Amino acid sequence: MPGRGSVLRNSPKLRRRVEKEILEKLDETIQNSRKGKSSRRNPFFSGLPKRVLRASRIERSLSGSTGIQYQEIAADIARSNGYSAETDVHVAGRMPFAARNYIEKVTAKRKTSAPNVSREYAILRKRSVEGLEQTTADDVTLDLFVNINGSEYYFYMKTPQPNSEQARSIKAKLLEIKTLRLPDVVQTIAVFPYNPEPKKQHRAGSKYLDYDGKEVLVGREFWDLLGGKGTYTQLVSIFVKVFRTRRRALD
Repeated sequence: MPGRGSVLRNSPKLRRRVEKEILEKLDETIQNSRKGKSSRRNPFFSGLPKRVLRASRIERSLSGSTGIQYQEIAADIARSNGYSAETDVHVAGRMPFAARNYIEKVTAKRKTSAPNVSREYAILRKRSVEGLEQTTADDVTLDLFVNINGSEYYFYMKTPQPNSEQARSIKAKLLEIKTLRLPDVVQTIAVFPYNPEPKKQHRAGSKYLDYDGKEVLVGREFWDLLGGKGTYTQLVSIFVKVFRTRRRALD
């Protein structure tokens, strides 16, 4: 059974592994930035100081798929807390046309109804039963799967400020996973690893994502779910420690 408090605080080995993961990615990003590998040259930015350009490349690289993999760190934390966890999880099956049509309706550009995970799930269950005779093959990949005390959680991890198109895509994937896993009941959740504006409530993509229905976890909510209370604070302190060791290189 998971222990009390933050697993990052209680497990020095886990803390060292996370520090090493962050440090390796940071060093790789710094080296690539020095060599000009992180991004293409933009002629419109040619007047900016090189220091500013290098800093922007580093930030993008650490935030992007080639940088720090939050899902890998999350999986390590979850496993260390006694849960089973996998990254890059594939879910395949048959998708009833009726369910597919409903998902397209829910994620339409001109949708007017507010997102509601309970209502959406009830309709998907009904459509799936009614449309069993007409189905199509489907295969969806999400970033992280964690089994928490027998409950299945599928997480889609994204940068904290998705645009409208990205929010639609996130919503579609969450609903597709729920449909493909029927009749089993699973949790599908969008994750934003941190809130870029901590003094404000995070509601990015709320036209499609149901924050009130816990379809989204932001920062502390996510990390403390996997690793126990205080995990988010501990993780931030690890990042601070690692970045301080590379302050001169970053400067």
